[in-house]
Amino acid sequence: MALGERWKRAWDAFRNKDPSEQPVDDWYENPGPASWSGGRSTYFRFTRGNERSIVTSIYNRIAVDVASTDIEHIRMDMNDNERYLETINSPLNRILTKDANADQTAFSLKKDLVLTMFDVGHACVFPEKTDRDPRLFDTFTMYTARVGRVTDWYPSMVRIEGWNQSAQRTEEIILPKRAVAIVENPFYSVMNEPNSTLQRLIRKLNTLDAIDEQSGSGKLDMILQMPYTIKSQTQEQRA
Repeated sequence: MALGERWKRAWDAFRNKDPSEQPVDDWYENPGPASWSGGRSTYFRFTRGNERSIVTSIYNRIAVDVASTDIEHIRMDMNDNERYLETINSPLNRILTKDANADQTAFSLKKDLVLTMFDVGHACVFPEKTDRDPRLFDTFTMYTARVGRVTDWYPSMVRIEGWNQSAQRTEEIILPKRAVAIVENPFYSVMNEPNSTLQRLIRKLNTLDAIDEQSGSGKLDMILQMPYTIKSQTQEQRA
């Protein structure tokens, strides 16, 4: 595809237009909205009390192990037991091996995917910048990708909550299911159900942490019982 045609068809998930329309000189004078360091999309935040539990260290260890696994875009020999032939030098392979978007490397993307899956029970990777609109075309080239959470499910579409780099905030978009890679936690019934084994364990651990914090606070929780009833204001002041 010619360079001019490629730029003409380019598509952005949040702005639905070519992100290069902004003049280069304007990038330095008006860099756009800013976010504080804790608001970056690369800083994953647990929810539902997981951020206060020791389970986060286990989640993080598993996520690092998964992110360390090599995932590549390859070509296979379909006539010989589907053996490996070669690695395809494509934008998708760059997302999986080097940099996934402007904020995350391939390692950070895979780690974010696993942590989101553990925290919510599912996660998805959606195309952020492509050469064609994935809502209109079945095939497209994906240049950058983001990790999101599915908030609403439709027959052939999903509503995704993801990070908008241009606005520097989390926004929702609707994309077809065929254009989104949705990953579900195979241990959802054990880890993510409200009364599952792990959720009960997390609540117990959070309770124990709260008790330990109260014990080490230097304050005393006591109940004083008086030998007489306290009904009048005088007796209350005396007590």
